[in-house]
Amino acid sequence: MLSPQTNTYRNLNQNLALAKAKAISRQDPVFNQLEYLIRLSLGSVSSTICRLYSLREISETREYLQKTKGEELIDVWINLNGDELGDDNSLENIITRGFTIPTNGLRVSSGHILLESNTLQNNTSLFNQSLNNSENISSPNQTKPKVFKLLHCLVNPGKCFCVEANKGTVIIPATYDSIYIQPNEQDNSFCHQFVIFDSSRIFADYVLFVEYDPEGDQKLKSTQAYSNFFNPFDNIINDAYKRAKESVNGGDLTYSSPNEALDLNAKQQFYIKRVEKEIQNVEKRRQEICLNATEMETYLREGFKKALVNLHDITQLKLSELLTVETNLRKKVEEVEWIDQFIEYQKNMQSPLHFLDSFSQHTNLKKEKQESMEMCLTQSQKVLNMVAPDIKAHAVFAVKSNTQPLQENFKKIDLENYEKEEEFNDDFDTSFAKKREIGVAIDDSHLLNNKVNTDCKMQ
Repeated sequence: MLSPQTNTYRNLNQNLALAKAKAISRQDPVFNQLEYLIRLSLGSVSSTICRLYSLREISETREYLQKTKGEELIDVWINLNGDELGDDNSLENIITRGFTIPTNGLRVSSGHILLESNTLQNNTSLFNQSLNNSENISSPNQTKPKVFKLLHCLVNPGKCFCVEANKGTVIIPATYDSIYIQPNEQDNSFCHQFVIFDSSRIFADYVLFVEYDPEGDQKLKSTQAYSNFFNPFDNIINDAYKRAKESVNGGDLTYSSPNEALDLNAKQQFYIKRVEKEIQNVEKRRQEICLNATEMETYLREGFKKALVNLHDITQLKLSELLTVETNLRKKVEEVEWIDQFIEYQKNMQSPLHFLDSFSQHTNLKKEKQESMEMCLTQSQKVLNMVAPDIKAHAVFAVKSNTQPLQENFKKIDLENYEKEEEFNDDFDTSFAKKREIGVAIDDSHLLNNKVNTDCKMQ
């Protein structure tokens, strides 16, 4: 039982949080945008937002976007009735003072999300004391739908250190801002996990109450048909609807405005080809660095063991830099395919009016991701210019790199070793993820075993 002082503090905190939270009407463009994003993340056309609150002033959002300009931002959804955040990160605490980051970091996910039925609540109250209290217990005659309470955050992961899934403890250089956990090869969903260590990198901006039924799309599909929907005077909507479907099928979509006379599909293919070419450049540079490291190993083999260990560390740091770039590039292509598959999936699921609205959101999202691709390509070029096969051995056997200084400041992170079984809408096909090529094989044991090996390559 909470003490009177604790209750007083909580009530004060909730009152301060309520003063900041502002309800957003359905007519606001932000409402439409977030509803499309949550449908994309759930893979469900039938899911809807029944209530939306903004937690930030416009000035705060602009300040954060300006602060992170030129850096990647990812959309993250957090189930506020789940157990991911812990007691210190209640909604009122997040609104009034920000996130409290545990010693081993805070794990967040982007992409597909899984909503468990035991986290439903019967009301749209921002601050529930418990999911099991009397006001949340549904009665047999209750018709009010249950909802999920979700927190939307913009997360700036910064420079990510890539690790394999199911790692218990990892040691990372202090120069990295976060950890990126590579998905398992058998994982067919678009879902990427990060571990964040700095609360300033997480910007919580909206709370959503979402109605979601895993079988909702099947029910929607069985009750709607639009073959004879249009009346003769619906020509404008009919024409726009057909053009939108043709664009999803790979056709050209032109705009009436000269400034928007741009084939987004062609531009997207252009970016994908550039990303694929950049991945090849990354792999080529990786092989050059591995070859460079092997040459230096031959020179140092009879030298001091410490110098050889330094060589391993510098090589590992270079490969980690390239792995971070490669992971971002692959993730961008995968994200575009994921977004395109969802709009393809919606063609025959929604009414023409709803599909046009979804297509508008899809178009805006596609433009945003193309800008993100451009930023990612620029960052990749910077890393390739910085990370070079320039390891040299000196007479004193001190191994150095002009572009990759070896720092002895590392931090040890204990990652939880768990995997959540995720089930998503089977109709929303995510099989493209089966083609994912994950990560880089970094095996430097041969260096200490006095074996020459250049098998440092993409898996």
